[in-house]
Amino acid sequence: MVGLGNPGPVYAQTRHTLGARVVEALQQRLLQAPFRLFRTTQVRLSRGAVLLAIPTTFMNRSGETVETVVRKFRVPLDRLLIVHDDKDLAFGQLKLQRGRSAAGHRGVESIIAALNSREFWRLRIGLGASPSRTPTEVFVLEPFASDEERRLTATVIPQAVQTILATVGIR
Repeated sequence: MVGLGNPGPVYAQTRHTLGARVVEALQQRLLQAPFRLFRTTQVRLSRGAVLLAIPTTFMNRSGETVETVVRKFRVPLDRLLIVHDDKDLAFGQLKLQRGRSAAGHRGVESIIAALNSREFWRLRIGLGASPSRTPTEVFVLEPFASDEERRLTATVIPQAVQTILATVGIR
């Protein structure tokens, strides 16, 4: 499972780092511990292992990291789950899909190009549409409004974690 986002504290609470926040919450739920320096963690479960990763590259270069993780850990593409923000979904809406186009998401475009395939799973998490006249590249790098942040913490991120756990058969 790979949570997309931009590295560094300046981007930590921005819309474009939502995928990374979900994977961090999942990791804390499974291990009750934060990520280590390299931002990958392997979690042993009764049914095998789950690898959690957060690229330390910028969003638009996520493919480099994902390709390295897939190759190094021999992850079959049908077992790869990318978690990311999506401006085309209503705020908080979750959509689990496989084999779809990037639909303009540059991080996903980078992954498709690096893997030469789109046959992986994606958990898209809705940001909602940007306010009129706000360019997408500006909107996704802004922090969430305080009411959005409360909803994220209280419901959206926990629902995303539950969706992931249910997908891999963990309750």
